[in-house]
Amino acid sequence: QHLRRGNNAPRSPKVTSTPSMRRTGIDIALTFSRQFLAGLMQLGLLLIVAWGLGPEGAGTYAVALLLPSILSQLLNLGLASANVYFVASRQFSLAQVWVASRDLVLLMGVLGLVLLMGELAFPGIPQMVLLSALLIYPTSLMAGIVSGLFQALQDFRAYNIAVLIQPVLSLAGVCLLWLADQIDITAIMTAVAVAHGVALAVALALLGRRTPMA
Repeated sequence: QHLRRGNNAPRSPKVTSTPSMRRTGIDIALTFSRQFLAGLMQLGLLLIVAWGLGPEGAGTYAVALLLPSILSQLLNLGLASANVYFVASRQFSLAQVWVASRDLVLLMGVLGLVLLMGELAFPGIPQMVLLSALLIYPTSLMAGIVSGLFQALQDFRAYNIAVLIQPVLSLAGVCLLWLADQIDITAIMTAVAVAHGVALAVALALLGRRTPMA
């Protein structure tokens, strides 16, 4: 009877980490797939640009993209990494971090556009191309901050969407220009700038489900 009672005694539920491990595995697979696809699309975009514009046009495209890239790296102030820490550690709420980051990024956006004059820095680049490149800078800067907030929330699905949509739209836009036989450096830069703007709008819409945008 004693053994029977011992066998019939209620057992504590087993602690399992299968759901969390499964979700982690899915997030890793999605992130790897996103990186792989983004790399392929960037390569495809460069191949189309090189084929459609030739060596000189491809060089102009690369130099024009240096402007928003340098500005973003110099003036992001490490906000994305800092936001991941502050939100994940719950020292500040998502709303507080978003408002502070938004205001600072807007200030850095204006400052970056004022500090670097494309006409002086890149005298051989057409002005419309430089204008499109300048438009890429503030949108890519803000998109980087928003993507960092998704990382802080461990919402890797939203993060992958926010990061992947820009190369998808850029490649799609350039392919449409190629099919329409309207491919030139100004049209390509405009398509890339529009892709950055749409990607930022989608990222803000996704973030708006988590915190007020005001």
